[in-house]
Amino acid sequence: MGVWMAASEADREIVPGTILANKYRVEREIACGGQGVVVLARHLTLPQLVAIKLPHVEGLLTPESKARLVREARAAFRIRSKHVARVLDVDALDDRPFIVMEYLEGADLGAVLKRHGPLPLSLAIGYLLQACEAVAEAHALGVVHRDLKPANLFLVESSDATPLIKVLDFGLAKLLTGELDQVASSSDETASSYSTEPLRIMGSARYMSPEQVRGLQTTDARTDIWSMGTILYELLSATPAFSAPSRPESLVKVLSHDPPPLSSLVPDVPVEVEAAIRRCLQKIPELRFAAVSDLVAALARFAPSWAEPNVVRVLGGAAGLPADPSPPAPSQRGSRWPRWIALAMLVGTAAIAIAVARSSRPSPPSWPASQPGPRASAVAATRAPAVVALPAVSSEPPVRAGPIASPRTPTHAKRDWARTRRTKVSRVRMSVPHSATVPSTAGPADPLDGRK
Repeated sequence: MGVWMAASEADREIVPGTILANKYRVEREIACGGQGVVVLARHLTLPQLVAIKLPHVEGLLTPESKARLVREARAAFRIRSKHVARVLDVDALDDRPFIVMEYLEGADLGAVLKRHGPLPLSLAIGYLLQACEAVAEAHALGVVHRDLKPANLFLVESSDATPLIKVLDFGLAKLLTGELDQVASSSDETASSYSTEPLRIMGSARYMSPEQVRGLQTTDARTDIWSMGTILYELLSATPAFSAPSRPESLVKVLSHDPPPLSSLVPDVPVEVEAAIRRCLQKIPELRFAAVSDLVAALARFAPSWAEPNVVRVLGGAAGLPADPSPPAPSQRGSRWPRWIALAMLVGTAAIAIAVARSSRPSPPSWPASQPGPRASAVAATRAPAVVALPAVSSEPPVRAGPIASPRTPTHAKRDWARTRRTKVSRVRMSVPHSATVPSTAGPADPLDGRK
């Protein structure tokens, strides 16, 4: 297992087993280009494979290579599209910066062309539309790529098994906004100074725009539109639009020649597609599409189903409206309503539908309040227990029926006693015959006998 190289060993390249920043163990080399090397590494703590890009050792003494690497990381980090390779970390040890990016399994479109030859129309346009989404977002952030080519469009498979293009290598990116920091400004100046030297020209000659070849500082988003045209030309024909034996000859063709008509190489290419490519490759920037969204609109009718969401997002973003993942109807492309208006209309439609359904439903028969309906009567007869009415129980003593008694006095009591006594004597007399003799033992005569 190796360790990070000391300053005295700066002429050595990275080898498998090298530990970078005490976090990443190098496993193997993935690619090597003119500006640097990309290696596969594994995080020492997390179960994660990453791709690490470093500048060549011989370029350590030039500040331009380090500034370009930092600029690439900053430009790619600002773009949130899933069609841009994610930047995970940036570090530097012993004046050798490196970028840690997500590891992608797949192949770039340059390798795909070498392996399979020309691509079908729908496939080539679908790949380009996905790349256009990433480039359109970069332009909205004031970032121009300036190095778009098939080798920088990486093809992977998404989670739903559909093709997914990732835009790589923002090392030559230019910031058009006022956010140019010291690193970006110095690297842009260095790049422009090298652009006059054939061996150190920045960019790929076959895909560079004429203004970029001339080293003009006024390059803008239309430079990337030129590159998009060269890419689509090559995807459909498997032939570069400006092919030449040497780089200087390619640059001359870019400046002064037009590419062969695409229909001469691909006879069945639609006229609209050929016209869109021809417009991208106009020598004068003002004659090209003004924005990536215009190019997308010209190719939208040929998009495969899996690329339609990209069309919607690009056109919706160009109109300043929220993107909708579902493709719009052809008559509504580029005209999206705000989501809250659509939601309010949906809720209102649902409310109206419910009201209409309730009004059209037959109403149940009405029954008098004192008479329950048939179903209620049946349920009450079968389920409700019999209820026996009981007299109310009162805590007050019962009241005797009859006339209301008045308060009693001693005089009243004496009269009642005399009346009761007289009634008893009358009953006794009626029970004795007139011939009967009352014995003398009857006792003294009742003082009330002579009274009527």
